[in-house]
Amino acid sequence: MIDNNIDTIFSLERVLTTEDRDKLPDSAFGIPKNRTYPLYTKSGKVDEPRLKSAMTYFRHCPEKYRTQLANNILKAIKKTNINYSKKALWYTYTSEYKKNK
Repeated sequence: MIDNNIDTIFSLERVLTTEDRDKLPDSAFGIPKNRTYPLYTKSGKVDEPRLKSAMTYFRHCPEKYRTQLANNILKAIKKTNINYSKKALWYTYTSEYKKNK
């Protein structure tokens, strides 16, 4: 039986070890200053499982970083074929949403 629970799916992704995380440039993170919410691989490609995870766990992001994280998520998404809802919580924090509101 396949478990489609989103938390289960994301917990099955490869664990990002401290060593792997330390090798990533600050720019690979949704919040570079804090080095949280990794969005890219070391080579600069979008890390789709982690991008999806950042979208899912956006609600846990501190309020003062939400606009930055949302804009970085959107920037990464536009480099992929990942579908997203313009009604998603994270999207409502993007500059694109605020501009078109």
